Amino acid sequence: FIEKPSLDRVTSNLINAGTYILEPEVLDFLPSGVHHMVERGLFPDMVEQGLPFLGYPSNAYWIDIGRPVDYFQLHHDILMGKAIARFPGKSVADDIWVEENSDIHPSAKIIGPVVIGRECSIEQDVRISGPAVIGDNCIIAQRARIDESIIWNDAQIGKDATIVNSIVGKGSFIGDNTRITDGSIVGDNAAIGRSNRLKHEIKIWPDTTIGDNAISF
Repeated sequence: FIEKPSLDRVTSNLINAGTYILEPEVLDFLPSGVHHMVERGLFPDMVEQGLPFLGYPSNAYWIDIGRPVDYFQLHHDILMGKAIARFPGKSVADDIWVEENSDIHPSAKIIGPVVIGRECSIEQDVRISGPAVIGDNCIIAQRARIDESIIWNDAQIGKDATIVNSIVGKGSFIGDNTRITDGSIVGDNAAIGRSNRLKHEIKIWPDTTIGDNAISF
């Protein structure tokens, strides 16, 4: 068992990932009071001592989402059917799922795959193009455009705002006519004033307030 081997030590195309199932007595092998990684310490020690140590090779979907680009890829893969998932709500059209008590104006245009949470308000002339996810209790104001983005719960997107290939965190407010593009991320409970331009993977810290016309990045 070799965790993250160098290229000259690679002997398999399998990786260590997924769910670990341990007998309680295995915990007695862990030293107390020190940092100890099971992948680099416990598991190799068990193999060396000849203790029962089994793995299950699986063809199931797997991805490490330690980076924003991977988090985007995960959503894309699930929405595009590359990974098996059950979407909440009901299917209202091809590749469009909407949860209960969400109100979508008849003039709004939604192009799947898109998942919209409960208690959302999608206002007049909004355009949402998937793969995209809109969380619970979101307000997407008139003529806003959301393309290939992830909007977390309780967010408000202002009139004529544009969100493209970006993430808006929980409880955040995006002002009218603001554009957020190019893999940018707005943290939870941030407030971005009107007519800002955020792009080039810019990251806005949670609870940050940015005034009107403050950023043209």
